[in-house]
Amino acid sequence: MFYIKFLFIIPVIFISILLSAQTGTINIFSEVKGIEVYIDEEFKGKDIKEIANVQKGTHYLKILKDTVTIYEQIALVEENSVTTIVLKDTPDIAKKLLVNKKNEIAQYDSLKLTVDNNQNFYQGKTIISMSEFAKLTGNKE
Repeated sequence: MFYIKFLFIIPVIFISILLSAQTGTINIFSEVKGIEVYIDEEFKGKDIKEIANVQKGTHYLKILKDTVTIYEQIALVEENSVTTIVLKDTPDIAKKLLVNKKNEIAQYDSLKLTVDNNQNFYQGKTIISMSEFAKLTGNKE
């Protein structure tokens, strides 16, 4: 019985060593804070500096800040090595973030309630009833 367990365990150990040797690490040095890091569209964390045990090969690396993609690249990860990514806070990144904020403000402005001369309430271009207005404002009818 011991012999059978031994024969089963040795190949498992060998395969796990073989697979673990086929990984590398990605280091991220970022001047931008509050970033979200994705590898191959899988979320890896917020403001992370190191991603260990990444399978060797090419991977799609994407970094977001406030839902805006500020960095994307195909990263080559080699076995037992470190791939380094440097993300500087450039004017291009600032512009992307400002454009996003401008769009958020415009979207917010379109949700404001207005009143016409007939006391109808509008949200953007849509008329809403008094009861809907009461729900939105937290007031009773």
